[in-house]
Parts: sequence; C-alpha cells; structure tokens
Amino acid sequence: MAMNQLQNLLHDSLIATGHVENCALIRRNDASLRASSVGFVPTTIEINAFIDAFKTPSETRERGIKIGEEIFACFRADKFSIYAKRESRGIILTLQLTISVRKESDNRSISLKRLLLTK
Repeated sequence: MAMNQLQNLLHDSLIATGHVENCALIRRNDASLRASSVGFVPTTIEINAFIDAFKTPSETRERGIKIGEEIFACFRADKFSIYAKRESRGIILTLQLTISVRKESDNRSISLKRLLLTK
C-alpha cells in the first residue's frame, strides 16, 4: 500500500471521526514511519520508545511513556496495548500483527493518542 493510500486510510478511519487529532502508522521490524496524519511526524526517539514500551510492560507501567518532553503516566500495559495519561490528554499504543497506528484525539477535555504497531 502506498503512503498516500495509508494516509487516506488513517484519515478516513481515525481523523474523520472527529475524536482523533493525530495518528501514525509505524512498522515495528525497522521502526519506519509508514504514514501519519497531516502535520504529525513522531521523532525516531518517540517511535523507538513506543516499540520498546511493549518489550517490558511492567517497566512501562512504572516509568510511563515519554512524548517530547512530557511523561504520560501509564495505567495499563500488556503485550497488546498500553494506556497512559497526562492531565486531560492520553495515549493508547496498540500492537497489531500487520499495522501500527498512533492516534491522538481531543474530545472536550480529553485528548487521546493511539499507536498501533505492526511487524
């Protein structure tokens, strides 16, 4: 699937809901950014941190997830998903067999970020 098609998929399935501000599709095997919403580009450090978070979920629960200079407190982490929040914003990382998406949303006072990781 070409980058344009993946961006369209992200937009149509996540951004168009009105609940998601930003999202990205990341391939785990090589930590490559496959697609992202317009204007949103996670850094290499963030991408690697997202992937590493699944390697030791118990440590991820203890230390949280760093995005930019902010640390999101993790309240759930297992081998398939990670949930974390900071004030009125949150992040969800989801591990998939084939696709990786990061999703960020603002629903009134709640902001949600989501990442789906694939092989």
